[in-house]
Amino acid sequence: MSDIFDAASDTEEMHRDMAIKAVRARQKSVYTGHCLYCNEQINIGTFCDAECREGQEYEDKIKRIKGTR
Repeated sequence: MSDIFDAASDTEEMHRDMAIKAVRARQKSVYTGHCLYCNEQINIGTFCDAECREGQEYEDKIKRIKGTR
């Protein structure tokens, strides 16, 4: 019986990994020295913290749903 659950878990993990790779491939942003969400000055990366990254992801999702992106 556990084989069914193992297979389901493996499938779920595969789908999650594929989704993560797809998102990362879309988000190839260039370092600008400023957070892409709040425009705060940063030394590395594209966002100053997780909140800004999540905020940008949320806005991108809304734009995709509305069809404006």
